[in-house]
Amino acid sequence: MVCALCGRPLSPQSTTCEGCGTASAGTPPTPAPTPAPVSPAPISPAPAIYPTITGMAPPLRAVESAPSVRMLPLRGLTVAVISLLGVWAFVALARMVVNIQRISLVGKVFDENAAVDSLAVDRNDTLHALTSLLQFATLIATGVVLVVWLFRARANAEAMVPAPHHLGRTWLVIGWLVPVVSLWFPKRIMDDIWRASHPNTPSTCYDLNLTNRPGLGYAWWAAWLLHLALDRVVSRLLRSESLESLRLAAIIEANATPIGLVAATSLALLVWRVKGFQEQRQIHALNL
Repeated sequence: MVCALCGRPLSPQSTTCEGCGTASAGTPPTPAPTPAPVSPAPISPAPAIYPTITGMAPPLRAVESAPSVRMLPLRGLTVAVISLLGVWAFVALARMVVNIQRISLVGKVFDENAAVDSLAVDRNDTLHALTSLLQFATLIATGVVLVVWLFRARANAEAMVPAPHHLGRTWLVIGWLVPVVSLWFPKRIMDDIWRASHPNTPSTCYDLNLTNRPGLGYAWWAAWLLHLALDRVVSRLLRSESLESLRLAAIIEANATPIGLVAATSLALLVWRVKGFQEQRQIHALNL
């Protein structure tokens, strides 16, 4: 620093110039350094209400408020399945009438005093063969449409609830055909679809065993298995050429018809209820 009057250098400690005696203005105060801007401390997130645990599903509300998954339409296939079941039931009733007529005709043959109309016998044989063919055709058609329905209903159920189903999708087809397992696999498939589609099943469900199985499923499957067993007995009796075997086969088949109608009605109610469940869940998801 120098003197402002004579230009002589001044020592930092002196208050006057040694040359001219002029008082020094002093060292200007050093400005205080500007403090560096302090970033605000990061705000830690609030503790989660639901603890994060490996394998635990997110809260129900969080899942249900998520964007809804596009559902495959099921109404058309449901109507088709029920309509085909109705056709099968109508043919089954017609076949029951034919069997009742056959019982009467065979009884007349055993009665030596009763006259038997050969034309009536031929007509009964023709109607019996025709109703048998129609019943088989409607059964196959119903089975094909039902399998397509199962695939679509299963896809919707898997989109709504993450719980794994007991059987893979391949069994939706071969489960009806493979011996032994065909006695319970189709029912298990239908049970899983029902339980995953039911509105009371939460979207966070990861185990379908925790939900209830439908009573309709038991009614449908028990009636269907009993009808199949009686149909197998009838098929063996029809291989015999004796009139007594034909008469017994007609009696068993006529009595098996109401059981088949119970199975068809229960299945129709099952597919209709599942369709309603899935539509109800979709509407609920859209309203969240």
